Amino acid sequence: MIWAASCTVSGWEAAEGMLVTEGVDRLLSGRREEMERLLHLVRFPLMPRLLLTKLVNSSLASSIAALQRLLAEALDFVALGEEIPADSK
Repeated sequence: MIWAASCTVSGWEAAEGMLVTEGVDRLLSGRREEMERLLHLVRFPLMPRLLLTKLVNSSLASSIAALQRLLAEALDFVALGEEIPADSK
């Protein structure tokens, strides 16, 4: 997200704030299509569940459908791993 944003945005909180005040198109500075292609290369299932939950509840996720889908898939994957008994891992 930060790559697609303007150089003045330097963190997730800043991106979230800019999204709320200026909208997703302004935040991504015309790079929305490229950013959505790159999202599929991020290994969301390897992220901690807490971070995934925070991301899925963010304005960023609700503004970008591809991000929403990838986060939901990652949370499902993490939940599946939690359901497997320890002795069968």
